[in-house]
Amino acid sequence: MMINVRRIESKQNPLVKHWRKLHKSRARKKSQTFLIEGEHLLHEAMVSKLTIVACMVMEEKWSTYHSKFPFDQLQSPIYLLPSSIFRSLVETQTPQGIAAEVKFPAHKKEEAKFVGTTYLLLDAIQDPGNLGTIIRTAEATKVDEIWIGQGSVDPLNAKVIRSAMGSSFRVPVFSGDLEQIIPQMQQQGIQVISTSPRATNNYFQYQYSSRVAFLFGNESRGVDHRLRERVDDEVAIPMFGKTESLNVSVTASILLYERLRQLSIT
Repeated sequence: MMINVRRIESKQNPLVKHWRKLHKSRARKKSQTFLIEGEHLLHEAMVSKLTIVACMVMEEKWSTYHSKFPFDQLQSPIYLLPSSIFRSLVETQTPQGIAAEVKFPAHKKEEAKFVGTTYLLLDAIQDPGNLGTIIRTAEATKVDEIWIGQGSVDPLNAKVIRSAMGSSFRVPVFSGDLEQIIPQMQQQGIQVISTSPRATNNYFQYQYSSRVAFLFGNESRGVDHRLRERVDDEVAIPMFGKTESLNVSVTASILLYERLRQLSIT
């Protein structure tokens, strides 16, 4: 199969301007596309059957990628860019020299029916690395859906995508008002659990419901008090020394793996 290779040499090219805009959430929502960077993520997008709109390759890397990357499996055009233009599109200091514009994953809010067993509710998670790590852990622990509340970083932010290492392409991630989502889940028989250092239940002794949603809060203030008032119960993670709290992605990992352990023995 012939591959469609085109060359771009000007920073004023409309496509270059469009790709730069995709660093902004508003532009991503308007075009329903986002940027990914690196060979691994492009492979992951292809395996996950995402629609590749365009593939961009740094000119000096073309000979390397042309011999080893399956460009013939792409239905999109491939654009060769001078190093200076390519670097203006990506955020990493030492880029691998390959990137792509990709359509949003086909997860839609109207498709969420709360028919699974394990959910995450994320209140104003602002650090991209934390959110990406949580999404990656969610895939590893069989989370059915992630619901992201107001004030959170865009889950299609480039740093989130890199931290998630491809899991963003497969785990259903929705945005919504958690004050509305929580009672909707509870009406469907889903138990909503948050963490608190003051809780009397240790996370590893607590018997979670057959259907549960874990609520995690902002890195600095924790879960908003309006949401905390709506949960069914709270659990504590024992901590020693002078440590007062754990990173939110670590907390999520601890609870999700305990949830997975309990599911495996029932």
